Amino acid sequence: MLRTELRKLLPYRTAWIILLLFTGLLAATVAGAGSVNVNG
Repeated sequence: MLRTELRKLLPYRTAWIILLLFTGLLAATVAGAGSVNVNG
């Protein structure tokens, strides 16, 4: 079922752009969270 959904989505450029944006934002969040110090 997931495979058929991916076959429908992957040809669209918009799906790739959203996937790249999500990956970039996730990487930026992880990198930014590593330098956060919580006192207490």
